[in-house]
Amino acid sequence: MIFLANVTRSYPVQTTLTAAQVCQLINNGQVNNLPIQIPGLAAGSSVAPNSVVAINTSATQLTSTSVLVSYRNNTTTYLNAVVLIVSGTTITTGTAIQLNSVITGYNSAVTLSPTSVFLAYEDATDAALYGVVLTISGTTIVSGALTLINNSSAPLGVYAVMLSSTSVLVFMSTSAVNYAYAVVVTITGSTFVSGTFTNVYAVLSSSTVAVALSPTSVLVAYQNGSSTNNYLYAGILTLSGTNNATIASGTNTPINAFNSLMITCTALSSTSVLIAYQNNTNSNYLNAIVVTIAGSTITPGSNIVLNAVGSHYTFALTLSSTSAIVVYEPYGGTGYLTAMILGVSGTTITTGTVSAINSVVSTYVSAALLSSNSILVTYTNGTSTYLNAVAINTLTNKPLGVALNTTGTVQLQGIVHGIFSSLVPGCNYYFDVNGAITTNSAGTYLGVALNPTDLLILNYILS
Repeated sequence: MIFLANVTRSYPVQTTLTAAQVCQLINNGQVNNLPIQIPGLAAGSSVAPNSVVAINTSATQLTSTSVLVSYRNNTTTYLNAVVLIVSGTTITTGTAIQLNSVITGYNSAVTLSPTSVFLAYEDATDAALYGVVLTISGTTIVSGALTLINNSSAPLGVYAVMLSSTSVLVFMSTSAVNYAYAVVVTITGSTFVSGTFTNVYAVLSSSTVAVALSPTSVLVAYQNGSSTNNYLYAGILTLSGTNNATIASGTNTPINAFNSLMITCTALSSTSVLIAYQNNTNSNYLNAIVVTIAGSTITPGSNIVLNAVGSHYTFALTLSSTSAIVVYEPYGGTGYLTAMILGVSGTTITTGTVSAINSVVSTYVSAALLSSNSILVTYTNGTSTYLNAVAINTLTNKPLGVALNTTGTVQLQGIVHGIFSSLVPGCNYYFDVNGAITTNSAGTYLGVALNPTDLLILNYILS
């Protein structure tokens, strides 16, 4: 005969707990009714990879435990890079290297493989766009040849998007007309060749960002300075021909009716993209919107205001097809590095808890996703002005057990007695997303009824 222990525990209640329902364990150790809430965040200690003034940071994941960060050393004005190793929320730094000896403006790094990164940057000395392939072994960085991509006009912004392990799409705005241009670069080993520079849209463009939907399809989002009040616009670029270097622009689509800056975007799927931005029409608050894509047609969902504070240096990353994280500097408040997890269902966005990640003014924010629950964020420390980095983990909420009362007593295993009156003996019982206990097998299995008042939970719900 097997004897199964009755296991009950008491927890603090977050807001609401209903007896005779399955409840969830919140990441802060409290319990609450289902459905599962958007998880919270836990941040480690910030580290300074070096002791130089740093701006224009760009972070890109190499592996699930390593990130390459490029930045302008503002003491020398030269382009630097360093590899960071992450274990949990602990960060160790490699040795930073200097990549060039010219005044460097914007830069954007994308990973080709765990040992190879393509880096596009503005050579402000020559008023030209350059690129370089970096080879990484552990924390050692070896630079390929610094290669001219375009020198027809000084870049006003640089943004790179990885299409494949050998192909990158590079955007830049030009000082001549301030239009957005794009070019495909094709990489072989540590060298690359550039395709033809293409004017994406003949409108004044700033805060240009992009995300690949496939190796031949890219969504580009930007502030349209030629539109009334600098609205957010987006379009689909289709790539074809040799090396997919021919760029064709889809319809230039208005996404909102707000003056939009500090734009960031991340793909939830091949047909869905989340765009976050600073709404300059509405007190510079952080806003977000999900757009859906069918071919080259973009359909915006409803805009949502994420906070009520002026927000700067926004950066978004996808955690799953139904969730994303946005990090930013709330310059209208503390200025401390802040993060928020967003839940997404279709084009509906649900906001999670706003979490302060540090206690120092943080600018030039960039981030890299290590896994679905681990993010590395880089920023300029407003006090020291040095490059800083911090690792953030998302904390998962999970179903726990049956609430025996409204004050926090939960049965995890064994016979639940005294809170039911009409169970069907011998029937299997399940619970739905709201925690309701039913005989509907579409839910998650809970246990079996021994009699009208006793339900046997054989196994822990929370493993």
